[in-house]
Amino acid sequence: MSGLTSKHKGSTLMKSPIASKPDDEKTPTELKRELKYLRAENAYLKKLDAQLREREQAATKQGSSKD
Repeated sequence: MSGLTSKHKGSTLMKSPIASKPDDEKTPTELKRELKYLRAENAYLKKLDAQLREREQAATKQGSSKD
């Protein structure tokens, strides 16, 4: 039973693995890696937002056509 309980406490939000140092202390390679990570995260969130909007529009169209 103890194997089924969560051992992690605190926030469940995923944090950037690179955001541990201030920007002025990062090397150009670290900054490029962080930029790549943030661009991917941004693209993912945009796609997720578009899918949610599509679902909302489909739900409102179905609801209004049943009148």
